[in-house]
Amino acid sequence: MSAKGKAIEISADSVDEAIQKGLLVLGVTRSEIEYEIVDEGRSGFLGIGNRLANIRIWVKGGQGDNSEVVETAVVEKEEEAVPEPPAAEITPEAGVEVEPAVPAAVEDMEFDDLENLPDPYLLEEEEVAVEVLTTLFDKMQLDVEIKSQLGEADELGKQAVTIDIRGEDLDPLVGSRGEGVIDLQFLARLMVGQQLRRRVSFMVDVNGYRHRKEEGLEKLALRMADKVTKRQKPITLEPMNSYERRLIHMSLRDQAKVYTRSVGEGASRRVRIYPASEKN
Repeated sequence: MSAKGKAIEISADSVDEAIQKGLLVLGVTRSEIEYEIVDEGRSGFLGIGNRLANIRIWVKGGQGDNSEVVETAVVEKEEEAVPEPPAAEITPEAGVEVEPAVPAAVEDMEFDDLENLPDPYLLEEEEVAVEVLTTLFDKMQLDVEIKSQLGEADELGKQAVTIDIRGEDLDPLVGSRGEGVIDLQFLARLMVGQQLRRRVSFMVDVNGYRHRKEEGLEKLALRMADKVTKRQKPITLEPMNSYERRLIHMSLRDQAKVYTRSVGEGASRRVRIYPASEKN
């Protein structure tokens, strides 16, 4: 292959769409680039077996070769390709060259500060998860609204995707203790992970159940911690799943007067809250 500038990889639903996204990322016109089709992609059923088209694209006439590190740029799907700015015009009145106005959609895109861009793998995970869940609910003939967002980074700098599903008559899906939400999340992660061929960790919530559950468990944890502090005796909570136990541990991790441990096995595993005076 001939010499070329530093290449980036673009994933999209089709090769043409990937090329359009590559033009936006590189800030050039189509006549200024060369590209190589890595994978033409394919469609699947219910998100299983889908594979995005993937291309490697670079600016003509640059220096370097294939040995350069390839950057991955996954850009969220646009409704329409942003048109190229028109060529500079010469006003007949003044006879001077006037630089054309740049479309607002292009002005809003800032690709210079690449270090602060969201993790492209999370953006891809978010997009595919929404597509899979939308298709799933369409097949179930349920009218729902699906929204997604990237959460704030935790103490380790990691972010997570949350998918919020809203609709009427979804209580049977939630279940008495949220087991339906857990099952839906497991199924969706399985489908998205198979499509992306990697492990995914997005969270699914239905009609705010998970949010209410988190608030309730946090209040329970603080209330029980206060009792432990006053009595100076451990308290063992009821059996919980791993997600619920983690919320209790996280709620009390900064409490200086108590500490927590998980005890028991299997479905009987619980969180036990101890006074700090008992810590070895």
